[in-house]
Amino acid sequence: MEAVIQAIETEYQDYKFRSRLEARWAVFMSELGVPYEYEKEGYDLEDYGWYLPDFWLPTMDSWLEIKGAFPSAEEQAKCEKLAIGTRKTVYLSWAAIPSAKEVANNGVEHILAYKPTIFMGKVRGWVDRDIVAWCACPRCGAVGLAHNGDGTELSREGVCDCLFEIGYHVMAYDAPHILDAYRKARSERFDRARAGGRG
Repeated sequence: MEAVIQAIETEYQDYKFRSRLEARWAVFMSELGVPYEYEKEGYDLEDYGWYLPDFWLPTMDSWLEIKGAFPSAEEQAKCEKLAIGTRKTVYLSWAAIPSAKEVANNGVEHILAYKPTIFMGKVRGWVDRDIVAWCACPRCGAVGLAHNGDGTELSREGVCDCLFEIGYHVMAYDAPHILDAYRKARSERFDRARAGGRG
């Protein structure tokens, strides 16, 4: 009989996370000042049943799902259904928090974005899938998720108000404050009470 490994429930900033991995991403976002709400609201995904997304990111107007391994076809389909049903982007992250060295050396990220396709105000019934990374705006330092970690795209995603010339790109996934947040998220012990409210 194969043993089943249970995730460790972890308390952090007034939330009880279902896994240590979710809690580490909460540390990462908190360190960067990215507001989040954990398990804010559930949805009926019809054929896929009831679904409770992990994080709501209000300043990014999107969902963030955390998985411990590469997502199955069904897990990806649920994210697509959630994106279409809520008309919000769903980010699907998998694997452990990367080390600052991995990110600085080669931009290691494991996040897919599912964006609902809307035409003339109506959802078209499918999503555009993209590879994204946490990054910083090269002008104001605001943090968000953008295609391949291009910080200039954050203004188009509504994260900041900075303007850039067409064709100007800055890969900013290795900004110092982002690398520092990865270090803190990986080293958090969760064995002491932390001051502060929710993310």
